Amino acid sequence: MKQSYMIREARESDAAAFLAYTKIVGSESDYLSFGKDGIPITVQEEADFIRNYQNDSHNAMWCALDHNEIIAVCSFDAVKNKRMAHRASIGMSVRKAYWHQGIATAMMQKLMEHAKALPDVSIITLEVICENNHAIHLYERFGFQICGCLHQFFRIDGKDYDAYIMECDLRKGN
Repeated sequence: MKQSYMIREARESDAAAFLAYTKIVGSESDYLSFGKDGIPITVQEEADFIRNYQNDSHNAMWCALDHNEIIAVCSFDAVKNKRMAHRASIGMSVRKAYWHQGIATAMMQKLMEHAKALPDVSIITLEVICENNHAIHLYERFGFQICGCLHQFFRIDGKDYDAYIMECDLRKGN
């Protein structure tokens, strides 16, 4: 399949589109921390949130667009605490219509390139619903390993979902 999307850094002007995206992607998957109502913040709050990423040399946020429509989002969050400044966490979501097309892999490449460019960061963590086998395999391809489990991580419509904690040690040459 021909690549019809582009990946770029998030911009403050994306705020309204990001919030609309969260409603769409939240309605398509139970693997996210939010549902069909998206993230309950204002456009200005989202713009401020994105601006904070833009103004931080360690943190980053990207979006994938297909004909100016946001189809995927990922973020890299470095820990600021001096004792934990070697750690960071990542998050990602992709519209269901674009699953299994290499977009998540491309987003992971962006995240890992960013991480490796930060000499202080050596450990990256993420949480993933235990049932999300495709995501788990993707993360394993990038050197992540399961290191724990968070029981009852989500409760959706009375059903509990456990999540794995996965981490990647960049010192191991991943």
